[in-house]
Amino acid sequence: MGCRPGAAGMLTTETLQPVIDELTTVLGDSDNAKEILALVKESYLNHTNLADATRHFVNALMGEYGLVILDPNERELKAEFASIIKEDLSGLQSYHKVNESNAIFAKAGYTAQVNPREVNLFYINSGQRYRLVKTDTGFATVGNEFTFSQADIDSMLAQTPEVFSPNVVLRPLYQETILPNICYVGGGGELAYWLQYKAFFNHYGYELPVLALRSSYMLVDEGQASRIEKFVFADADLFENTDALIKRYLQNAAGAGISFDAERSEAAAFFNNLSAKTAQSDATLVGSIEAEHKKLQNYLAGLEAKLLKAHKTKEEASVNQIRKLKESLFPNDSLQERTANFIP
Repeated sequence: MGCRPGAAGMLTTETLQPVIDELTTVLGDSDNAKEILALVKESYLNHTNLADATRHFVNALMGEYGLVILDPNERELKAEFASIIKEDLSGLQSYHKVNESNAIFAKAGYTAQVNPREVNLFYINSGQRYRLVKTDTGFATVGNEFTFSQADIDSMLAQTPEVFSPNVVLRPLYQETILPNICYVGGGGELAYWLQYKAFFNHYGYELPVLALRSSYMLVDEGQASRIEKFVFADADLFENTDALIKRYLQNAAGAGISFDAERSEAAAFFNNLSAKTAQSDATLVGSIEAEHKKLQNYLAGLEAKLLKAHKTKEEASVNQIRKLKESLFPNDSLQERTANFIP
């Protein structure tokens, strides 16, 4: 089967009662908790699908500031995009243009966030979403549940354009069709793939909006702030991986006692001088001198690792605190904002 659950907005809310029960237990019975729970229940238990529920929830939170919510699955909005869907299916422009941009990025050393398919559309039927592929006779869904001639496609675009759903490649173009932006504010990952779409946008005569990186924040409580100060970390240090952060702390705590950088510099000068003198008499001996230098480097690295390990054992309590600090600020090794939300 090539089908998947339909668009996220179509998902039923009938299975959310256990989630709300858990939320009730987690939040307790404060006035704020009661207010949030009432809103969650009103939104997600009194509406049958995720789109309607979320629309109600967001409007309750932000409506007073002026808010317009569009449902991109509406037939009238999909009809505005029908001509582009038709052209893209006939010439596979999204596939070719985005791949052209990806090749340019690859030469510059960047990895593409998105790799387009030949057909970047889904077909929606009875609440299920099927990925479309090109065939010798027209188009079909991946599991061959449905097949379409070009005439079938043209007829659906004219009469029921809402059965087509763009994937991550075509979605930005669809967004700009129904609600053009002067500026698009997004996260780092989003902006990375929007940059891949400029040639694609140009082909269809669209201006790529100005791309602006949204603000990103991390919440640090008093306990976390005191530990950061205790370990003498700068804010930027916190973005290093945990092992690097622990090593930095241990080296700072032990001072110069577990670092042989000065000895490495002295050894390098010594062996370079020795190689230069030896080369004047017998150049064949230079290789053995370099080998001895390498042995010394390996010995110093091994000794440094042993001293670091010994100091790590001595500082076990601090090391564990650093690990817990990193886990709390970067849950699952990801940005805090991907896990935390306003409800707690």
